[in-house]
Amino acid sequence: MSDFNTEEINAEETALTSAELNTTIKLPLWKNLIDAIETHPEDWAFGTLHTHDEIGSIMGVSYGTTAYSANLSRANDELTHMGMRLKNIRGTGYEVLEPEKYLDESVHHLSKGARQIRKSYNIASGCKLNYVSPEKRRELVGFRDWVKDKFMESVSDVSTWVQIAKNPESVPKLPKRN
Repeated sequence: MSDFNTEEINAEETALTSAELNTTIKLPLWKNLIDAIETHPEDWAFGTLHTHDEIGSIMGVSYGTTAYSANLSRANDELTHMGMRLKNIRGTGYEVLEPEKYLDESVHHLSKGARQIRKSYNIASGCKLNYVSPEKRRELVGFRDWVKDKFMESVSDVSTWVQIAKNPESVPKLPKRN
């Protein structure tokens, strides 16, 4: 059996303050970004740009990894509830979105969602049913019809709503009621 050399550890030299402990072991990682923004709001004013490397360093994950994307997405969800939104600037980083641009960002995501629904419907509709088992065929046709009934009319309205959002003056005014 080996003898362990036990040295006395000076508690004052090794103790971490609660603030150091919180910044050292902050899980989930996205909360590090929230803390940085709350701690230094002046650095995160509307319109400021923050690089992927800066954000990755704050969260403790490398840009380009799944962990970076997942944590940033979760942080952005939380920031949205706090009245702030980060917008991806491809290949550069994220900009703190100006409030004047929230409508444009909302319309962008609405249009993207509508494209995804159309794509889902087109994929389900494009399947060659004679190559599918009867059980899968029933499921596929049921799904396709469900998407059509629940979403396709709404999706076709999206382009109208996008035009209205971009140019509200284009909507004919209703006559005033007496």
